[in-house]
Amino acid sequence: MEVPFFPTLFSCIKDLVVQQALFSTLEDWLVKHPKILQFSWESGQTPASSHRFLTLTVLSYISFTFVLSQLSRPSLSRPLLKSIAALHNIFLLTLSFIMALGCLVSIFSQVPNFNTLVCFPRGTSPSGPLFFWAYIFYLSKIVEFMDTLLIILSGSMKRLSFLHVYHHSMVVIMCYICLDSAQSSVPMVLVTNCVVHVVMYTYYLLCTLGMHPKWKKMVTDFQLVQFWLSFLIMAMLVFYHFTASGCSGILSWCFNAAFIVSLLYLFSDFHAKSYSTNAKTWVVQQALFSTLEDWLVKHPKILQLSWENGQTPASSHRFLTLTVLSYISFTFVLSQLSRPSLSRPLFKSITAVHNIFLLTLSFIMALGCLVSIFTQVPNFNTLVCFPRGTSPSGPLFFWAYIFYLSKIVEFMDTLLIILSGSMKRLSFIHVYHHSMVVIMCCICLESAQSSVPMVLVTNCVVHVVMYTYYLLCTPGMHPKWKKMVTDFQLVQFRLSFLIMAMVVFYHFTASGCSGILSWCFNGAFIVSLLYLFSDFHAKSYSTNANVFKGN
Repeated sequence: MEVPFFPTLFSCIKDLVVQQALFSTLEDWLVKHPKILQFSWESGQTPASSHRFLTLTVLSYISFTFVLSQLSRPSLSRPLLKSIAALHNIFLLTLSFIMALGCLVSIFSQVPNFNTLVCFPRGTSPSGPLFFWAYIFYLSKIVEFMDTLLIILSGSMKRLSFLHVYHHSMVVIMCYICLDSAQSSVPMVLVTNCVVHVVMYTYYLLCTLGMHPKWKKMVTDFQLVQFWLSFLIMAMLVFYHFTASGCSGILSWCFNAAFIVSLLYLFSDFHAKSYSTNAKTWVVQQALFSTLEDWLVKHPKILQLSWENGQTPASSHRFLTLTVLSYISFTFVLSQLSRPSLSRPLFKSITAVHNIFLLTLSFIMALGCLVSIFTQVPNFNTLVCFPRGTSPSGPLFFWAYIFYLSKIVEFMDTLLIILSGSMKRLSFIHVYHHSMVVIMCCICLESAQSSVPMVLVTNCVVHVVMYTYYLLCTPGMHPKWKKMVTDFQLVQFRLSFLIMAMVVFYHFTASGCSGILSWCFNGAFIVSLLYLFSDFHAKSYSTNANVFKGN
């Protein structure tokens, strides 16, 4: 099953790129050269491909690093050390750029579609241009051992951390495993890593030359973004593996996933300890923020909200059960009856008011939750993972409560469909989505679920777009971006999936997250929505990547 948005985007970019005159030249150099085109990884025969070589290389690196760090460093003149460091940085900067470019050109030349890029078919052999650049990437990670030697020679032993040695040694093993198993995530992980390394070695080169630019923190930020992207890529791989005919190298996925999660934790910890400034500093300094904070956070009703099961309005299990069952029952009954006669102007007016109300409410909820995040949440870790024992009270849970109530108001969508007579729109996915999301919101509130703020914001942003579209359709405008609404919903579900993966990561690497048991229900619900909306998209939109080729 093809998941839209990314495939369409990939085809658009591919068509745009391959039409450029420069592409043909780059393709001749970086793809069609006989050495590249005919490359084949054969364990034990290709240079540096044996298990013995890998084991000796990694053990030698760790051993020499330990021994050299204990010895008095050899006396190298400062100019000589700077020259060696500059050459090393220039070499890896250039090589990283060439690898990223070579892999990108190979992707656009050799990969027919996005599905194949994410998920190589079972039985794929590690040969051809994509795996040639993966092989060069593997060798470059051995060359990067020189980073460690330069740190030792410079005498700045504080930089020789566990993170540094662990990262440099394990990434070689990861690259080897990816090559040996023809791992499906190779091309995109390679490109993202190489782009980050172009930035990183540019920074190191400028430092070597004595310039010391002020964007050191940005290098670590880029590395963290890279790990999150790698995590997303690997999540897509698993999704395609279980919804299609399987992906190449799925067993090696386990090692790669564990390694990326460990790097994410270690780099996040390094970032937290190294940089005291945070992402919300600029926001809270703005004059408008203070006004919004007074309205959307510090209002007594918002600040003092506390969800108490059975006492807060609409919070009891009985209310939830009756509400959902009533919705399903009335939907079934009304869909079987002849619809009441409403004049078209009256029906359009009711629909317009409903869409304006939910559009405005979605915008206010997104804004209120964002302001609450910047006001109430001290750091990213807390945003993703509320501490155990967190009570569902205060501004964040006020907006989660309003969000829960808004999902009941959205039952009106179903009534409007029935009144309009367009019964084709009254699908299983519509009723399932509207009923189950109310249950999910109630569970999140009751358990103080850690993913609440980010899921709320992403959903509300999508609903602003969606109800804007519905509002424009009401007077008969029918904008041409209907498909984009479903695309946005699918992106939202993927982001929700990523957010919930982060909750699990922080739960098992820290002291535990609030509402982890309710995570199981939410995870299953989001996966089901992703599947159902993907299926709906595939059946509803017959256009595909070929329209961009003029077919």
